[in-house]
Amino acid sequence: MSLIAAWTLCGLATAQTFTDRFDYPPGTMIPGWTEQVGNWSATGGTVRTQTLPGHQHLTRNGILDRDACVEVTAHYDVFQAQTSYLGPLVGHRNMGIASIYLMLRLEDAGQPSGGWDTYGVYTYVDSLVTSLNLGGTISPPTRAARARLQVTDDPTGTRRVQLFLDTDLDGRWNVTRDGTPVLLPAQAAGFGIAGFGPAIADDLKYFDATLYLNDPPRVGNPVRLFGRSLPSRNWQGACSLGHSGIPIGGGRAIPLDADALLALSLSFPGFAGVTDASGGFTMTLSIPPAPVLAGLTVWCSAVTWSAGIDEIAPDVEVRIAP
Repeated sequence: MSLIAAWTLCGLATAQTFTDRFDYPPGTMIPGWTEQVGNWSATGGTVRTQTLPGHQHLTRNGILDRDACVEVTAHYDVFQAQTSYLGPLVGHRNMGIASIYLMLRLEDAGQPSGGWDTYGVYTYVDSLVTSLNLGGTISPPTRAARARLQVTDDPTGTRRVQLFLDTDLDGRWNVTRDGTPVLLPAQAAGFGIAGFGPAIADDLKYFDATLYLNDPPRVGNPVRLFGRSLPSRNWQGACSLGHSGIPIGGGRAIPLDADALLALSLSFPGFAGVTDASGGFTMTLSIPPAPVLAGLTVWCSAVTWSAGIDEIAPDVEVRIAP
């Protein structure tokens, strides 16, 4: 039996990886979510914030994690163009206006209104919003973008925040930022969506394991990817030429393609092992010294497993340079 087949059979094991396309009947009921601040509503395929200005956040029920990666598609409301923002949030604690969390915002600064033109990472602590100086402009402005926020520990134990934006929805990240600012305490917490003014969210994905690229990928060089999941668990990495997703049951998917590269990568050196006592692991992709590989993009992910798949890491884009 191939490992992919084994993954599919064992994928029904309980895990926290979660996706939601928000295919709920139109109205104010959003099953499985808590409206912390604001008036959120379902539209039959998306969720949207209240039109009135003000910080608003919606959180998922029943899932808590210390390290997490959350992404969502943020749609700009072209029919109510005004100052607004939307994006994923992690590290949510407490309730209502007393909430504490970290958020990535796609923003319309309102000069003029018409699309997402800036982005940034902020903390929200008891209604006080503070920038972490991980932001910039989006040029040209966009009316729909994919936004990912990942918070994890690196191998030294330093708390790390990373953001990724796909501002033209071509499936590739065209904005990435990485930093180690002072963050909220590292403890089990929730996730969700933050918004302000009229904004629309779609296709949320949550990964309970984390994974990120540590070295610049170049022809002939080894590239390390640092991951974090459950302690003392088997882990298996893989890579493929796409990332459309491999369903494994229970509404979950490994965020890669079942192509020839994936089958080959399952036996790559440095692509399997056991996580350490803190859940950390290092995956090493050895790029052959072949100039023809320059310009190629591959996608990497990993899972931890015991009786079944425990946690799934996000898809990491690896663009190979000369």
